[in-house]
Amino acid sequence: MVDKQLLNGTKTVTYNFCLDKKQKHSYRVKLSMKKSRYHASFDTNNPAMDLKWSKHFKTLTVDSGEPHKDASNQSLSEPMPRAPQFQTPRPFATEFVGKHYNDGFILDSREIGCKDFIKPAHEFKLLRRDANNTEDDNTMEFVYLTLMLARGCLNERANGTIHFGVADEVEGPTYGDQPREIVGVCVNDKTRYSIKLTEVIDKCFVGDSRSNVHNCIRTPVFIPVKSAVAELPSDAKVVIEVDIEPRYSLCANEIFKAGFKCLDHGKEEPRAFRHGSLTYAIVELSEMSIM
Repeated sequence: MVDKQLLNGTKTVTYNFCLDKKQKHSYRVKLSMKKSRYHASFDTNNPAMDLKWSKHFKTLTVDSGEPHKDASNQSLSEPMPRAPQFQTPRPFATEFVGKHYNDGFILDSREIGCKDFIKPAHEFKLLRRDANNTEDDNTMEFVYLTLMLARGCLNERANGTIHFGVADEVEGPTYGDQPREIVGVCVNDKTRYSIKLTEVIDKCFVGDSRSNVHNCIRTPVFIPVKSAVAELPSDAKVVIEVDIEPRYSLCANEIFKAGFKCLDHGKEEPRAFRHGSLTYAIVELSEMSIM
């Protein structure tokens, strides 16, 4: 039941109605109070009975704007999900001090690769912890995926950022998350990630370029994920982000080679470059131009 004085009585307008205090579920309803034909009836003696909608009421839709089934058969006891909310990612090569991400929001950026060698390519990865996947496992997976992206970006001379704790555009739905959804990672020891990354760079990259790799891979940034659940502490989960910045003064005329056998990841593919949203192995040096 809606007070007609709260609505615009001169034309048909779409209104948002939220039926719970936490505002987790809302409805978009197109109403015209001018003719007062949109209504529902109910039986006060039978609370379990569903609402019976007027035959004129045909446009109950979810917040995404996509049509739902006929509202005359729709029960309000089955609330529909809210439309996704978006959040802008941390600017490249900044600390983001005092800022946070919101749990369940969608990161407003795509894995489309680097277009102008300045705006970074983005890669999203989840790090799941369960009985078979400890924080040590997550740390090594973090190092491997970071260095995979770094090797490709360094050889392509393109900036890049990898985000851990954000659902992959392709793999995200496998876990029930939306693509690019901010999920967060539980981290007990932040220094472990930085130390292990520095340690493995020297083991994986070969030649005199190691020192340049250290200078092109920025220190991991840990961004708190704020949860709507009050019981959870604000620092319970974070998104880990690492920026790759292949400066010309450090990368000119270099081909960066790395192998990951020490991390128990597949066959040796020492050379790679970043193209679009993927990292490819270089079979012949003629496949890439040296800058």
